[in-house]
Amino acid sequence: MISKYDLSMIRSALIIVPHPDDEINVAGGLFETLQANGIYTSVAICTNGDHVPEFTAKRIREAQKAQRIFKYQELIFLGYGDGYRGTHIYDSKEGDAVESYCGKKETYCAGNTKEYCCSKTGKHHSYIRGNYKKDIKALINEKKADLIVCVDLDKHSDHKCVSLLFDECMGEILKRDCNYRPIILKAFAYNGVWFGPYDYFDTILKQTSIKLSAGDTIEEKCFPYNWEDRIRIRNSRNISTLYYWKNPIFKALLAHRTQSDYYKLRYCALQFFPKIANPDSCYWYRSPYNIVLYSQITVSSGDGHYLNDFMLAKPKNAINDILPINSEGWSPDINDKEPTIEIAFPRQICLKEIKIYQNYNSARGIIKIQLEGKDEMEYLCTNDNVQKIAIPSVLTQKLFLQFVSGGHIIINEIECYESNSDFPWQDVPFSKYEHRVVQRNMILAKSADFSYRIFIRSIKLFSKWKAILNKGGNNRKNSVISLE
Repeated sequence: MISKYDLSMIRSALIIVPHPDDEINVAGGLFETLQANGIYTSVAICTNGDHVPEFTAKRIREAQKAQRIFKYQELIFLGYGDGYRGTHIYDSKEGDAVESYCGKKETYCAGNTKEYCCSKTGKHHSYIRGNYKKDIKALINEKKADLIVCVDLDKHSDHKCVSLLFDECMGEILKRDCNYRPIILKAFAYNGVWFGPYDYFDTILKQTSIKLSAGDTIEEKCFPYNWEDRIRIRNSRNISTLYYWKNPIFKALLAHRTQSDYYKLRYCALQFFPKIANPDSCYWYRSPYNIVLYSQITVSSGDGHYLNDFMLAKPKNAINDILPINSEGWSPDINDKEPTIEIAFPRQICLKEIKIYQNYNSARGIIKIQLEGKDEMEYLCTNDNVQKIAIPSVLTQKLFLQFVSGGHIIINEIECYESNSDFPWQDVPFSKYEHRVVQRNMILAKSADFSYRIFIRSIKLFSKWKAILNKGGNNRKNSVISLE
């Protein structure tokens, strides 16, 4: 008999997130499928979640409790700070040490656990950008996971930091190690999750969607991707059951009790549950087979290194920048009347697809495409973040791109493939989500929603009551001290 384990090429998975509880938003719908297929799963949490210092040890224990709920095999802490005083670690100058909000200057881990670098070398790492990157890179190289899932470019500076450092590391690893080609997925922890509609208890089961405010566009919220390019993985029935108390996402959120201290944090994480849990999980696939990574790039002007570094966006400042507005990329000089990119492939290839990741503010226009020894083709850019161009199957060793536009051009990345860059569904144990209308029992849905709202209200009231008691206790303590 063939086991489920034998049906997949994936033997191990690595989930990389910034804070304790982000593993729920990024991979909460995957854990059950991973474990059902015998896939050894490691979760790496990059910070200690110590923005509120008195929560630190509790947050470590809560992450361990959530691990038992999701039943994955390994929990790793990198031990970096949850936010930094002054300059963020991502924006710091090379070699400069920074200090976290809770006053730490080097990696650590609360309780009886050791952070990643200390467990491997016996030493703590100073809060230096290079050390953070070194630890992420060492972790990837050690695990050599078949599947890697990492947080993407959310608004939170720690989320952006982890996403960008991961992309830096992955680009370097793929360029140097020709034998390691993992399946790479990126996921927003906010868009479509915390920033999604309250629809879990709807009478018609709803797929994941991004909640847009007035003036928002899906292209901006989804930057640097196209929304229609998302990979939609079908979650198990346990993720969409109306018996929410049985849902592993609900139970994991409940395990992270410090994140429901409403009067300490001014939010209750559990109240986001109806936005997080959906019948599908959404990701964006980052193919490791981009030939441009190993190619020689020559540009008519500007800095061409942005075009093949695996990074789809790079903010000038991780804390303050809103990525779609202030992302760096290849930009030709203003006097360059015929901006061109020449890509010399390491060998003759049969080119079939080109992907051009444009900056959100880049001027759209015409792209002239020419393969070595072939006729020129023209492509009219759309407003999409990613321009996907199908190429007739011809052998070539050079590609020429010329941009004709009436404005400023900014290109973040170029990818070229010898076959299509679609997600390899045949290599994973996941099922593709196909949306269909599922009508649920209205009375059961309304009753579940009502009981859930009462439960959340009780948590907030309990949190308020606890805050009042603590305040009263402090006042009594201060009174005794003053009398002495």
